[in-house]
Amino acid sequence: MKILNRQIWSMSAGLLGLALVANAVAQTKVLPDPTRPPVVNSTESIATSAAEGQLSTVAKLTAVFIQPNNRTAVINNDIVVEGQVWNGMQILEIHPQKVVLTSENGIQELLLNDLNIKKEAYNEL
Repeated sequence: MKILNRQIWSMSAGLLGLALVANAVAQTKVLPDPTRPPVVNSTESIATSAAEGQLSTVAKLTAVFIQPNNRTAVINNDIVVEGQVWNGMQILEIHPQKVVLTSENGIQELLLNDLNIKKEAYNEL
C-alpha cells in the first residue's frame, strides 16, 4: 500500500510539474526578429506609394545600353526606354552613366553604380 501511495504521489508531482511547464510555455511571448525586413501587406500599398512618389528614393539604376537608334536602361529590374512612363515617372533621357526622370515632384537623376568608395592614392611600402 505504501508503494502504491508513493507511486501515486510521484505521478501527481510529475503531472503537476508538467502542467506548470506547459502553462509557462503557453504564456511565453514570441519576440519579433529585429533584423527581418518590413513586410509589405499588399500590392495596393506599393501602387499608392508609387503614386505619391515615395518609391523614387528606392529606384536603382543597374544598367544602361546605348545603341545608335535605341537607348534602354534597367531600373529596379525593369527595362525602360526614353519616353516611357515608369512608376508614375517619365523617362526623359538615358545617358551612359545616368537616367533623367520627371514627375509631378520634379526632375530626378539616377546614377549608374552610385557608389561612394574612397581609397588612398598612395602605398606606404
